[in-house]
Amino acid sequence: MLKKILNNIKSILSITYNGSNIKFLINFISKRNKLVIHSSNSLNFTGTIPHKSKFIIEGKNNRINLSGNHENLDLLINGTDNILEIDKLTQSKGLRIVIRGNQCHIIIKEYTCFGNGCWLVCMGYDNNITINEDCMIADNVNIWATDSHPIYDKSNLITPINRSIPIKLNKHVWIGKNSTILKGVEIGNDSIIGMNSTVTHNIPSNSIFAGNPAKLVKNNITWNRTHISL
Repeated sequence: MLKKILNNIKSILSITYNGSNIKFLINFISKRNKLVIHSSNSLNFTGTIPHKSKFIIEGKNNRINLSGNHENLDLLINGTDNILEIDKLTQSKGLRIVIRGNQCHIIIKEYTCFGNGCWLVCMGYDNNITINEDCMIADNVNIWATDSHPIYDKSNLITPINRSIPIKLNKHVWIGKNSTILKGVEIGNDSIIGMNSTVTHNIPSNSIFAGNPAKLVKNNITWNRTHISL
């Protein structure tokens, strides 16, 4: 059993869990996870091991620090000097994270949760997605800090006209089901994005926006996680 585990791992020295690589690997495989990690990358777990998840980490000097409670987490990192940090007390089920490029960062702060079928995609150079504390992200939300493929002016086929741009969700943001947050967007504290919305511009704090493209519905609001009773 141990030999089979080691044959499936390209670099166990870059994987740590509570200071014990071998113990971690046995627990990791027993929870039906899959892992491909190239040497010179690091994958660190704190406090928990995900369940039924897949990690493909290619390139070099990429660092992943993962905490929280996660199931069916699908992680693809390809490039150099990229960072993924997911803090304690976070939760996800069916979250897919893609980082493709160099010096890209995805940071997810504590108490944030994701519904099923969400995507976080960060590509390019020195690009980032930041999701701050206590955000609630419903099912099938797409957060894309990139267009994925370059677009050129025909007079200049060297420099793309659609560079990737960071996304930031500030504290206590609620994103409704089937919504999309596009590159360059910052959403203010305590704000809500309604179901089936597409957000293409910055959203102020304490406001509700909805629609495609998202437009102001109401300002001077706040919200909490308790289920509605009225």
